[in-house]
Order: sequence, then C-alpha cells, then structure tokens
Amino acid sequence: MPYLEQSRHFKGLLLALLSGLCSSSLTTCTRLALSIPAVQLTTIRKALQTLFIVPLVLFSKQSFFTEKEDWLLVAVRVIVGNAGSMCASYAEQNMPYVSDASAIIFSSPAFVTLFAYVLLSEPCGPVETITTLMAIAGMLLISKPAFLFGNEAETPPILALPQRLSLCLLTFY
Repeated sequence: MPYLEQSRHFKGLLLALLSGLCSSSLTTCTRLALSIPAVQLTTIRKALQTLFIVPLVLFSKQSFFTEKEDWLLVAVRVIVGNAGSMCASYAEQNMPYVSDASAIIFSSPAFVTLFAYVLLSEPCGPVETITTLMAIAGMLLISKPAFLFGNEAETPPILALPQRLSLCLLTFY
C-alpha cells in the first residue's frame, strides 16, 4: 500500500510539471502569434481543447450534458471563462513583458479567495488573508502604477488599466 501512495504523489507531481510546461508553451505561442487576434487564438485554443477532451469523456463514459437546472450556471461559466481566455490572450500579446501578463493571470487564486469570502461567506483565516493581500499587492506592483513609480515607469495605453482589471476578474474560472 505505501508504494501505491508514493506512485500517486509521483503522478500528481508529474502532471503538475506537465501542466506548467503546457501553460508556458501556450503563452509562448500566443506571444509569437501577434498577427492573429486574441478572439481567433481563443477559438483555436478551445477547438484544440475539445479535440483532447472529447476522447477522455467518451473513454470515461461520462455524459456531455448536465441537468437542466444547471444549464444557466454552465452558460455563465462558459461566457465568463471564454471572456477570461480572450483577456489573457490579449494581455499576453499586448503587454510589454510576458512575465507581467503571466504574473497577473496567475494571481487569480487571490481573487477567488476574495470573492469566496465576500460572496459565499467562506471562512478566511489569517494565513489566507495575508497571502491574498500579498498576491494583490504583488500584482499591483507588477502593473507599475504611476503614483508609485512616477513618470519613469512605462505609461501604459489608456485601455491598459481596464484590460488588466478585467483580466484579473475573469481569469478565476
């Protein structure tokens, strides 16, 4: 039995590394495809995901459909998820540094914690509060606001702030 437990941990670690590799590859491809609009990139990405997911669903004998009472929630999830993917693709293409876009995108767990506390009344202890505040502060420092860095920092286009905020809010899918 201990061998079985160790193999599960190894499998989890391997899948986490594979996930990171795939995410980095996706970000690199998005940055290299500057001539393709973010909406088209998101459509291509979702089509490729469908090609990988359909065989898995068929193999596991799961249903493609949910109960009728869940359709509204699934529709909202699809719309918000696709909007988040489009914002992420747009940010990766148009922000000066890919690392900035990636750091903002990966700060989404902090916003999940914040929204879960505010909207769902989930408990939030001191550790969660401190790490959430640190993540949000780090994301703000990455965006290099002029009131902290003065005129020496890059001044982003006028639509950069709303785009970055929507990226943060929509990537928690």
